[in-house]
Amino acid sequence: MLIDVRFSGGKRTEFGTHDYEQVLLSSLDRFRHRITQVFLYIEDINGPKGGVDKQCRCVLHLRRMPPVVIQDQD
Repeated sequence: MLIDVRFSGGKRTEFGTHDYEQVLLSSLDRFRHRITQVFLYIEDINGPKGGVDKQCRCVLHLRRMPPVVIQDQD
């Protein structure tokens, strides 16, 4: 399973790329045989102004199925 973590629109938090990968691996381990790729996009949609402005989108590519997209903003 390939995992790709991407950040845009702001600086990374102290929670590094490796930590995001470990959380994804532990969360998705049960479905590992069905997942081929995972893309995690973390975006600061409001710039450096502060406040609630982070968007996270996770795209799961599955075997013989269309991709699953999970998205939230906080």
